[in-house]
Amino acid sequence: GQLAYAINDQWKVSAGARYTKESKVRTGFNILNLAPFGGPVITSDGAGAVNESKTTFHAGADYQMNPDQLLYAKFDSGFKGGGFAGTCGGVVTYKPETVDAFEIGSKNRFSNNRVQVNAAIFYEKYKGYQANQFSAGLCPGGANAIQNAGKARIYGFESDIVALVDPVGKINLNLSYVNGKFTQFDNAVDENGTNVGSLAGNELPGTPKFTAVLGLEHTWEGGFGKLTGEVDGKYSGAKYYSFFNYVDTRSPSTTSANLSLTYAPRQGNWDVQAWMRNVTDETIYTNFARFAVVQLNNYQFAPPRTFGVTASVKF
Repeated sequence: GQLAYAINDQWKVSAGARYTKESKVRTGFNILNLAPFGGPVITSDGAGAVNESKTTFHAGADYQMNPDQLLYAKFDSGFKGGGFAGTCGGVVTYKPETVDAFEIGSKNRFSNNRVQVNAAIFYEKYKGYQANQFSAGLCPGGANAIQNAGKARIYGFESDIVALVDPVGKINLNLSYVNGKFTQFDNAVDENGTNVGSLAGNELPGTPKFTAVLGLEHTWEGGFGKLTGEVDGKYSGAKYYSFFNYVDTRSPSTTSANLSLTYAPRQGNWDVQAWMRNVTDETIYTNFARFAVVQLNNYQFAPPRTFGVTASVKF
C-alpha cells in the first residue's frame, strides 16, 4: 500500500510499504553421468526448500515549483528472493539480495511544452549480492552455483531531453553515467578453483559507465498521407561481463545506429515500415564467459546489420 498527502499546492509527501512472503519447494535428484569419459555416475539429492519474508518501504517528497517544474526526492528498499541450486555435490542455498535506493530528480517543461527535460541522481546500496560463482568442491571438476557474494554500491546520473525543433522534427537525447563497484566480495573462487581473495573495488558486470542515445524523428504530411523517418544512434561504454574483471571478458565501447521509414495513408488502418538495424554493422558483444575445462571462451553477439520491411493493420 502507498499513501500520498498534499500539504499545500506545492508540497506533497508519500509513504508506502510492501510485505512479501515467498515459499519455494523442489523435489527430485541430480544425476551426473561421467561414464562415457571413464568416470563414475554421481547421484545426489536435488530437493530444496526456502521460506522467507521481507517488508520493504517507500518514502518520497515532491515540490512543485510551478506548473512546469517539479523537484522530487525518494527512498525505496527492495529485495530479490533467495533460492537453491542443485549440483552433483548437493543443494546450494542462497539468501535474498537487498537494496536501499535513494534518488533526487527534477522534471521540467519549457517553451510552451515543446521541450521536456528530466534529470536525476541516484545512489543504491546492495547487500547479499547474488553471484553465479564457481565452487571446486561441488562436483568433480567443480560447478557453478548462485551464492551470496557480499556488498555493492551504485551511484550515477541520468537525464532525458525531448525537444520539438522546427523544421527539424523531434529530437531525443538520453545521457547516463553509472559507477557500480563491489564494496565487499570475499573468498572469490575463479573457474580453476583458485581462491583469489577479495574482489572489493571491482566493477559490477554489465555496467558501462557512460551511455548516450540520440534520436531524430521527422514527419512529412500531405495528400499522399504521412511519411515518418527515424534515425537513432547509441554509444555504450566498455563493460565487464565477469565480476573478476578479466581483460578477455571485457566488452569494448560500441556505437551503433538504426534507421526506419514508415508510410501511413490519410485514410486507412494500415502502415508499412522499411527499417535497418545496426547500420554500420558494428560487432556488439552481449556476453563473455570463460570455460576452464576446455580452456576456451564463449562469446555471444547482437545481430549484425539487418534490414527488412514490416506491414501492420489495426483493427
